[in-house]
Amino acid sequence: MIAKVPVIHIPIYIIQGLHDYQTTLQQAMAYYEHVEAPEKTFYTFELSAHMPFIEEAERFERIIEQDILN
Repeated sequence: MIAKVPVIHIPIYIIQGLHDYQTTLQQAMAYYEHVEAPEKTFYTFELSAHMPFIEEAERFERIIEQDILN
């Protein structure tokens, strides 16, 4: 993925569950560190796997409302 999409011209917000085994924290962090974007932020959800929007819904919604949409 890193080689295929090295630059994105819009802000990137990666929301990653610590216990996600479909896309691991290490894979997501490696992409985050290498991709170029005008703005990028990485959020780790320590109590979540692949679905932080369900597993930690309150924090997810707070990030969307306060950090991303604000």
